[in-house]
Amino acid sequence: MIGQPCFVYDDNTVGIAAGTSHNIVAGIVADVSSDGSRVLVDTRRLGPSISPYALTSTQNATTAAVDLATSEALANALKTSYNALQADVAAILAIVARQG
Repeated sequence: MIGQPCFVYDDNTVGIAAGTSHNIVAGIVADVSSDGSRVLVDTRRLGPSISPYALTSTQNATTAAVDLATSEALANALKTSYNALQADVAAILAIVARQG
């Protein structure tokens, strides 16, 4: 396991198996205690071949498409909110201009 990437499982646990619920790379395994209960993780250099946010082999194109659709929906909602805010600001500025 030493030299291999390990993944975040929760706020106190790392593991070597990537999956949909734990696909963020914590770092590289630097050392493991003899009983396996403690792992020293080097978080300084993940290296160019290890992307902490890359899709894992267990994720497929469908998951990527859902993520893309969700991102697009969020971007569109943000654009709608921005446009509404811009209209509100324009209305406020028009009222201020009329009041002189």
